[in-house]
Amino acid sequence: MTRYSVRYEKRFIRRLKRLTKKDRWLRLRSRDILLRISDNPFRISLRTHKVNTRFLGKAYSSRVTANLRITWRFVKDNPEEIIILDIGGHEGKHKVYK
Repeated sequence: MTRYSVRYEKRFIRRLKRLTKKDRWLRLRSRDILLRISDNPFRISLRTHKVNTRFLGKAYSSRVTANLRITWRFVKDNPEEIIILDIGGHEGKHKVYK
């Protein structure tokens, strides 16, 4: 049972498909992390923390793998709704912290 309703940005969906196209384990891991975020986004295993990025503004980041992060934020009008903004590396060319 989920506590929060979740919406996905188009950018997130495109990048998730590209990242998980050939990696079944990562696809399953990402699905599991998204379910955990919808249940309790501040669960310790997610290592959620605030980030301030140039393109996404103030948001939260949750850990998928050692180098992969999902960025998200609460909807201003509805604190029980989460928008998943982006997925990408913690470092490197496609990092989400720009």
